[in-house]
Amino acid sequence: MGDRVSSPKPLGNNLHGGALRLCVIIPGYNAAKYLPDCLGGLAANEFDSWECIYVDDASEDGSAEIAESHGARVIRNRVGRGCAFSRNRAARNTSAEILVFVDADVVAGPTVLQQFSDAFERHPEAAAIYGSYDDSPRAPAILSSFRNLLHHYVHQQSPVKSQGLWTGLGAIRRSDYFDVGGQRHLSWLQDVDQGIRMNQAGKTILVLREIQGTHLKEWKLGNFLYTDVFARALPWTVMMHRNRAAFDELNLSTGHKLSALLTIGILAGGLAGFFSWYSWIFVAVCVGLFVGINAGFYRLMFSKRGLFFAVAATPYFLLHYLCALTGFVLGKLVIAFGNFLPRQSKGREGLFRL
Repeated sequence: MGDRVSSPKPLGNNLHGGALRLCVIIPGYNAAKYLPDCLGGLAANEFDSWECIYVDDASEDGSAEIAESHGARVIRNRVGRGCAFSRNRAARNTSAEILVFVDADVVAGPTVLQQFSDAFERHPEAAAIYGSYDDSPRAPAILSSFRNLLHHYVHQQSPVKSQGLWTGLGAIRRSDYFDVGGQRHLSWLQDVDQGIRMNQAGKTILVLREIQGTHLKEWKLGNFLYTDVFARALPWTVMMHRNRAAFDELNLSTGHKLSALLTIGILAGGLAGFFSWYSWIFVAVCVGLFVGINAGFYRLMFSKRGLFFAVAATPYFLLHYLCALTGFVLGKLVIAFGNFLPRQSKGREGLFRL
């Protein structure tokens, strides 16, 4: 038997009839905690030509039923297939001109759909447009606030014309989406991979900073470490090598590379400090340079949560770069010796399908 597709239900508008302008696509697995806020945020949009498809990836927490109760059209995968499969499947089940991708733990603002539509009108050359998280994450813990604010800041500093792609809150013309074959079934960074292929095909991708959504995710230390090493730095390193792509934006800008080197200096100096107090002078210099290079982000943290938060978040900031360096080294090992990391043969994408 094939996967089941539920009957359409009316979250969205088609006030003028005819072809839909936008289709909002939300892939999700066990997203019951976030879906009411995510779908509620979309329902607040008054755009006149859109629909919403939620693709449930064999959830076990009633996510599909929640999406249906909020009026989304629900597509169910009988077994876990992953985000790329889910996004591709939804894209094939709509005739809308523009695909708007929203993660299940993101609350889009009440004008986001109009913003996307207007942006494509203003930029007919654009194949894809994406935004960022806003600067008001819901999770109050220091780690969660730091991680979500960092993502916001990095995207806000990106040049308007982008080398990458982000589908946490992003949109792609449907024709351009399929021109490059949709998303490939990688374990991580399916959107970045698609962005690379779109750039190589000569397509234009824009970052519009005014398009924002609130991130609901609560970060735990283990998830933070795993994500930065195995879901970001490692696959990104392999992907850049295989596609012969050279990124100089987002997390790979010069400032971020210098921050990673300074993190090594701080760690090495701290270890040497057990043998010589002079090493602490070196550590102090490295810390000063680290704060100086990241002054803009420290100003953001201070303005949102105060001095204590900015100081308390610094160990996580250094740990973020240490994880990036670890993932980079592992990625180079994968490039040199092949993928020695475990993967699954079927079902939801394998943990390290690179």
